Amino acid sequence: MAFSLSNTLSYEKSIEKEKSLESLKKAKAIENKRLKDGWRYIKIKHSLQVLVPCDKDGKPKEDMLKRLNSFL
Repeated sequence: MAFSLSNTLSYEKSIEKEKSLESLKKAKAIENKRLKDGWRYIKIKHSLQVLVPCDKDGKPKEDMLKRLNSFL
């Protein structure tokens, strides 16, 4: 009984890890696409950075400035 329980738990952990890695790959792909499209990381606080769309000059767009000010 204990053997089957430990197998089930290890199987569930491996499935959870696999799903986490898939989600990480998708998130990285989205992040890379946005960075290529002109998005930049803007540092708001010491430990907080936000990825926002920017114009051709590298400045955050008007609507994003309003959102960024809400963080402060």
